[in-house]
Amino acid sequence: MTWARVFLCLFLALQPGLSHPGVEETVPLHAAKPVDSRIPHVSQCHGTFQEPEFVKRTIERRHGEFERLRKARGIKGRALPRRQLSKLDEYLNKNHKAKKPFTEDTKPAELFADDGACMAAPLVSEGPLYVQGEQIRRNITDNETGVPMALEIQVVDAKTCAPIPYAAVDIWGCNTTGVYSGVWSFYRQGNDMGYDRSVINSTALRGIQFTDQDGAAVFDTFFPGHYEGRATHIHVMIHLNTSRQANKTIGTSGRVAHITQIYFDQSLITEVEKIPPYTENTQVLKKNNEDGLLKITTLTDDPFMRYVMLGDGVEDGIFSYIRLGVDTSADYTAGVQPAAWRDETGGHQKLDGPMNDGGSPPFLPPNPTPKPVKG
Repeated sequence: MTWARVFLCLFLALQPGLSHPGVEETVPLHAAKPVDSRIPHVSQCHGTFQEPEFVKRTIERRHGEFERLRKARGIKGRALPRRQLSKLDEYLNKNHKAKKPFTEDTKPAELFADDGACMAAPLVSEGPLYVQGEQIRRNITDNETGVPMALEIQVVDAKTCAPIPYAAVDIWGCNTTGVYSGVWSFYRQGNDMGYDRSVINSTALRGIQFTDQDGAAVFDTFFPGHYEGRATHIHVMIHLNTSRQANKTIGTSGRVAHITQIYFDQSLITEVEKIPPYTENTQVLKKNNEDGLLKITTLTDDPFMRYVMLGDGVEDGIFSYIRLGVDTSADYTAGVQPAAWRDETGGHQKLDGPMNDGGSPPFLPPNPTPKPVKG
């Protein structure tokens, strides 16, 4: 057991509501664990991130995406920014809505100059629902529905502060009712629970993008739903020194240099969860301040997405963005354990993977009744 895992166990044991003497605790099925926190932090990069040319390109890129999205959705009128602050309690509990509205005359710098710099430490495992072989694509919505969201991730070198071009940003998240595509996913809807085998060939809300010269990659997706045991989040894996293959996947010769999860303001989650089809999700919603792994992350970092509303309400869509600092010398490839993989014939569950046990899902009969993905 690494010292990081020891720290996690001790930390969780001391948290109110996370440990109860005499009560058997269960680990959420989708739980991820810290794997390494001995990594540099991007706080030393603040000066670089404030350089006029860097700031100018950042503002222009984000404002361009913002305007593109508003035009595509036919939205006019004001937009309300959301900003994350810098203290633990403020990360988790404050409503970060701007105190005054911004009109169409607002200067882009007032919306998009925020650093959004985040090491997202401690580094975490990929969790048991990673699928190897996903497609390189910007739009990952497939046939799902939900609150439209453009998600920009900028990748920078945590040591030199320089953007990392041509890094492969690999993301995956659950749909509005808490179901992950591409894996025999566990589901719990009221008293109905089991494994859904029907989603093995689905690719919804999963995809890979290469970063541009500014280290930025953008995905068109939907705001994720929630599932029991974890706060609302999206998984991110950064691959370095890999290449684009003819079948629109990445090569296997590169290495995994960063694994993390990104989160959302609780007030934003509350707004989204009031809208169908999110309202169809009957799983228990765990709040940010109840998630042990998120609590540990916020001790040293701000893993929350910065975001701007495209219109007056979440229904109009969201533009979200964050900057991740990556240790370019790290290599976590050997520790990655995919639950499934994709090839030209479709999706395949790993019989020795984290979501399988002897050829059938754990805790269930070999052939549970399939349940279609909702939302």
